Amino acid sequence: MSIPYGREFDENGFPVEPRPQTEGLPMMNINPDDARIFTWTSGSHVKPVSVDWWEKHLIPRGCLTLPVGRGNAGKSTACAAWAAEATQRGETVAWLHSEEDRAMHILPKLIAAGADLGRVKFLDVAVRLEDGTLSETSLSLPRDIDRLEEGLVEMDCRFIVFDALTSFKPSKASANSGDDVRAFLEPIQRMAGRLNAVVLGIAHLGKDGERKARDAVKGASEWTDVPRQVLAFHRDDGETDGVISDVKGNLSPSPRSIGYRFESVALLEHGIEEVGRVVFTGDADITVDEARRSSMPDEDHDSRSMALRFVEDYLEQHGETDAAVVKRICAKELCTSIRTVERAIKVKNSRVVSESKGFPRKAYWRLADVVDGSVISSDTDPTHSTSDTPNSTQRVATVATGRDQGKRNVATDVATGDSSSSDNLQNNVATAVSAPLHVVHDGRAHRPTVCTYCGEPLLFADDRRDGYHTGNARCVDAHRRAG
Repeated sequence: MSIPYGREFDENGFPVEPRPQTEGLPMMNINPDDARIFTWTSGSHVKPVSVDWWEKHLIPRGCLTLPVGRGNAGKSTACAAWAAEATQRGETVAWLHSEEDRAMHILPKLIAAGADLGRVKFLDVAVRLEDGTLSETSLSLPRDIDRLEEGLVEMDCRFIVFDALTSFKPSKASANSGDDVRAFLEPIQRMAGRLNAVVLGIAHLGKDGERKARDAVKGASEWTDVPRQVLAFHRDDGETDGVISDVKGNLSPSPRSIGYRFESVALLEHGIEEVGRVVFTGDADITVDEARRSSMPDEDHDSRSMALRFVEDYLEQHGETDAAVVKRICAKELCTSIRTVERAIKVKNSRVVSESKGFPRKAYWRLADVVDGSVISSDTDPTHSTSDTPNSTQRVATVATGRDQGKRNVATDVATGDSSSSDNLQNNVATAVSAPLHVVHDGRAHRPTVCTYCGEPLLFADDRRDGYHTGNARCVDAHRRAG
């Protein structure tokens, strides 16, 4: 077995401490009061090795891996499933816990997952008082890291679960201080390397679904900077299925996501009627970040409609614009969420097209119309018309409704040049199709300026596109009856 940094291991899998290759390189200890020795090693004496994956592209040996997620996402239950698999492979597992009761919560999960309990070890720490009695205390890292590693080596244990990792942090160290967090995690990371061990440190995510999972871990950013692997969990409330994603990917060639499902089983021989276990369902086609965003509470349909109108009107006026700018302005003006704006432009009739370009890559939004297979510039004045009166319908054109939307045949008005009096305005409108999307005259593209059903002006871009007031119940009902 091998891990990064060119370490070597004996026939039993334990690391062999290499002798420093110092040929031609001095050892320096200038200050006699300083017991530390600085030794320089040539890069030519370090052997590069590949990552030793315990679970391919998810869990490496020799590194600290952080399973993170909100409460009830199934982090410890999934770790119990992995630990059970480790015991089935003949490995010894050390489960270091503080939050959950060993007999009531942890052991049933391990039994339900099929663990060989003889290979599962729990640690208790006590302090001897002056009168000789023992008082229970907790493991504190990095203070106890040497004692912990010594015990792991004696048990031939190279699979360790910290449940939860923050519970073993010194009380005086702040979870929000980068220096404190780094001082806490780095010794654990080095221990994992020395033992070539799987080390899982369970941590918690905040509730902000707008942020990426890696950035939503509670506390300083060092909680995800120091570990070599971060596995994010997501499961919607009330759902049995969830997804796990590698959200850091320092070691894997490409991020991997897998699905998991909760099952309820009975352990009748132990008098337990119900306990949950996790079953892994294979690679997933959705990431945790995508699942978190899609599960965010969204505004109602009217809010999305208003956001789409705003975005289309903005792009009509300003042309192609940085998507982040448009989203920010729209969310601010309408007092809505960025997520609502993103969902608004994905509806079936949206004309907003997103395109990534530049370096670094940025998304830009623009409007795109296609009439009879020809691209019509979105810069054309939508309110321009050569006639003050509606135009009668003469032909049908194919209009694209967005980059990812299929094309559909819709009727379009073609100007005839005939004038109509205000007395027969409604008659002329009534002869138009139910949803005139574009008016074509002299090779130019225009949109209706009045509603097909009530004759009132169309103020918003999507209303002009559809030819009627999509937010007016009477016009919507008339459109349905006409269809």
